[in-house]
Amino acid sequence: MADDELQEVRDNFYVGNFQKALQLCESSSASNDVAQGELDATLARCCLSIPLFDRLKAMQNSECPGQQAAALMAVIMKSRNEQQKVAAKEKLASLANQTHDMTCSMMAAISLAMDGSFKEAVQQTKAHPTQDMQALCVFMCLSCNQVAMAERQIAEMAGNNDDSATFRLATAAVKLATGDPEEAYLTYCDLCTQFPPVEGEDSETGSVLLQTGKALANMQRGMFS
Repeated sequence: MADDELQEVRDNFYVGNFQKALQLCESSSASNDVAQGELDATLARCCLSIPLFDRLKAMQNSECPGQQAAALMAVIMKSRNEQQKVAAKEKLASLANQTHDMTCSMMAAISLAMDGSFKEAVQQTKAHPTQDMQALCVFMCLSCNQVAMAERQIAEMAGNNDDSATFRLATAAVKLATGDPEEAYLTYCDLCTQFPPVEGEDSETGSVLLQTGKALANMQRGMFS
């Protein structure tokens, strides 16, 4: 299954091990076109997260829609030219509509959320009922204080692939929002242990993303030091 062969790449990307995920993308080859498309798109998203803008620039003319979407997202995030940003947003929206590619839809949804158009952003995530998209929907619901909606979405996700980093991160975020920081903290600690940023190094800290999650949980627990 394509899902399984990319699980390690996906997990490392979502816990914030962007450098490690990038190396995995570069050293892996997928067994079919759909998986290869996701692998190429994830590589581009790693470049966006690190960030490696020079590499993204070269992806503007990529044959992989997900790479084009990441390149457009770089313009939206980095450009100081408002017209350039608007053009990139429009191009991203039409790319998502034309290609029906998951990464394009995801980037388009994030772009809408960045503008505060949460209702449209959530609708965009419904285009692909994958776990990654469902998790994105959870974070969007939490961003506009729709905690009950986030809880419903988590309930829908449960039982599909509960061991994935995506599901566990979304669950931890909901735990923080519903006043269960202990459980969230334990999840972040488990993810730190399971996914060290550098292979073979058993660091307790984990990625910046996981450290931030732990810090938030500790603030809620009243453990400010």
